[in-house]
Parts: sequence; C-alpha cells; structure tokens
Amino acid sequence: MKKGLQVVGVVVLVGLLTACGSSDKSFDKQGIDEISYTTGNSSANITYDVKYTEENVSLSVDEFVSGESSQSDYTISKDEFDELVAILNDNNAYEWKDYNESSGAEGAQGFNLYITGDDFDYLAYGNGEFPDGYDEFAKDMDDFFAKIVDAK
Repeated sequence: MKKGLQVVGVVVLVGLLTACGSSDKSFDKQGIDEISYTTGNSSANITYDVKYTEENVSLSVDEFVSGESSQSDYTISKDEFDELVAILNDNNAYEWKDYNESSGAEGAQGFNLYITGDDFDYLAYGNGEFPDGYDEFAKDMDDFFAKIVDAK
C-alpha cells in the first residue's frame, strides 16, 4: 500500500510540474519593454511600436504608402498595454517565436512581430506565409490599434 501511494504521489507531482511548465507559454506584461508589429507589403505597410516605461506607455504609428510616409505618436494607458499583451497571449503568439517563413513572392503581404524585454528578444516574421492562428491575431491587433488611434 505504501508503494502505491508513492507512485500516485510521483504521478501527481509530475502532473503539477507539467501544468506549471505550460504557463511559461505566454508573455508576462511585467517583463516587456517594447512590442513592435508591422503588417503590409513593400508598397504599403504600417508599423505600431509600443514602448513601456514606468512613467508611461507610448505608441508610435508609422505608415508607408506608395513612397510617402507619416508618423503619429500617442500615449496609451497601462490598461490598454495590458489589453495588448492579452491579445498576444489569447492568440498564442508566443508559439510563433523564431517563425521565419517566406513564399518568395514579390509584393506579398507579410508581418513582423518583435518583442523585447528584460531577458529576452522575440521575433516572428512572415512574407506570404503565416503561422497558424495569424488571421484572428491580425484582426484583433487591427481592432485594438484602430480603437486607440480613432479615440485620440
């Protein structure tokens, strides 16, 4: 009987350790310094660059269309920053780390997601190729940034 309890105890401990390890598959908002997201193609693209400091959270929007560029700067709330990190986590963007795929097609739609923090650099890139779940992620990101830019 004692040996049976030891086996059950080991199985439960392994299960708990496995469950705790799976929580590492997300971004911790406390550790993020910058989130940069670019979407578009070579003739028209937009970059959203969010920088987090203890004082504030800034958003820089750079648009490039047919050789013309424009930039707008905003201050966003820490709650909005938390919402952005939730979008990353809800769409499992962490799983795209080191994604680097290109169809090779000239002028293809693409994306670049770059996140830096205290102890990490994260880059996901696609040109004509996208990771699983990207369409929903792109919609969520577009909705999020449109809401902020339209409100300011």
